[in-house]
Amino acid sequence: MAGVGVNYAALALQAALLSRPGALEAELAGADLPRELRRYSYLQLWVVVPLLVAVLALRQRRVRRGTS
Repeated sequence: MAGVGVNYAALALQAALLSRPGALEAELAGADLPRELRRYSYLQLWVVVPLLVAVLALRQRRVRRGTS
């Protein structure tokens, strides 16, 4: 839980820094936005993998107990 909190604190800080007038435009200058959106959309799928493993482990545990 502490790791998640640290992660969100860093994200909140970055969001606050980018909310200043012109900061986001300067950060995105020269970036290929469609390419970056495709790349990060693909990478976000990997967030699901640990969650899927946890769900499958819980399901397997439930089946082994006979309460599917």
